[in-house]
Amino acid sequence: MIVKSNFYRGIEFVCVADLPEEQQILLQSSPNYPERINILFEGEIKRNCIQYSTYSEWYESVFKTSAASMPVALRGKENGARLVLEKT
Repeated sequence: MIVKSNFYRGIEFVCVADLPEEQQILLQSSPNYPERINILFEGEIKRNCIQYSTYSEWYESVFKTSAASMPVALRGKENGARLVLEKT
């Protein structure tokens, strides 16, 4: 699911840490990785953020198509499955 944005001084953004885990994983492995921004928000520096328009575009063009073909074990909490890593 697409997350709600935050607003600060006219900037609409999301922080990567606030995204569902499967989006974070896919976002970090995307070849066209969106530019990160830092925002001073309520006296705290929010790092690792993305402008919402960029996130929304990435969600529609990359995540929705990738999530459909992603193995169930990697889909995570959204589909009731858990990712389990085993040491071999």
